[in-house]
Amino acid sequence: GLRRLDEEEFDLVLLDILMPGMDGVEVLRRIKVQRREIPVIMISSLDEIEGAIRCMELGAADYLSKPFHPTLLDVRIGAVLGMRRLQEREAQYRQRLELADTLSRRLLLGTCPAGVVERVRTGDAALIESYAEATVLVCDLERVARGGARADAGERAARFERALSLLEQAARAQGLDTLLLQGAAAVLAGGIPTPVADHAERVGEAALAALAALRAEWGSEDVPIRFGLHSGAAVGGVMGAERLSYQLWGDAVDLARRLEAQAEPGSIHVSPATHALLKDRFAFTSRGVLEVLGRGQMRTYVLHGRALQPAGE
Repeated sequence: GLRRLDEEEFDLVLLDILMPGMDGVEVLRRIKVQRREIPVIMISSLDEIEGAIRCMELGAADYLSKPFHPTLLDVRIGAVLGMRRLQEREAQYRQRLELADTLSRRLLLGTCPAGVVERVRTGDAALIESYAEATVLVCDLERVARGGARADAGERAARFERALSLLEQAARAQGLDTLLLQGAAAVLAGGIPTPVADHAERVGEAALAALAALRAEWGSEDVPIRFGLHSGAAVGGVMGAERLSYQLWGDAVDLARRLEAQAEPGSIHVSPATHALLKDRFAFTSRGVLEVLGRGQMRTYVLHGRALQPAGE
């Protein structure tokens, strides 16, 4: 009988507690291991009530005492099968809910940092926050996507997607999950939405790794990507009532964007604030004093890599 349960489909099992060889309790135990979803109605005589109770504890759907009326058996079978159909519908509904939940989370992860997604899903109203200390990187991926003058739209799209993927990998390696697209520009933030003390170091490392990966991807070809980095205040939040999107703005984003616009191709252009946070552990050269649009004169720097001999060692 147990072998047939593995080989055939059954809607219900009627099982007597007293049987030759293996008793009904042990058979029930094995059924619940093999095919837990199949309902079992136990049949017992009046002096086996304790065994019937034990079977109910093991997962039997119901029990009947012998002798029983055929109509009562029909009623019990109908009730158990009805309950099974309800359970199957509930399981299907739960699977659909879980699938919808997974899809909604994946969609949100495409527009919001992971640290914000759960708050959006639980209806948190405070979804716009100010960050006093953060580091923002801006790079225009369109410059990479253009490629050569003969690149068609498909080639440009593939290059754009690949450049974004390399930047995502570099960000993920540093535990950064706030990476947005604003037009053709990628905006990466450290310290948002979860404040961290080493936000500048993480973003600096991600910029260096992304630049190296882009150069490796296209070999000796000139990679005209430019990075702008600034550490300062920023605001981040979910915008829109129906079409949600996570956006960043504020001083850190604004100056990083301006530094990116004035960066040399293939370089990481850094503000004085970011330089002050990283100068003891990273290697820089000064670009001198530049006229930065909307900011006046400013001494800026180019980030090259980790310092061979960190300050203080």
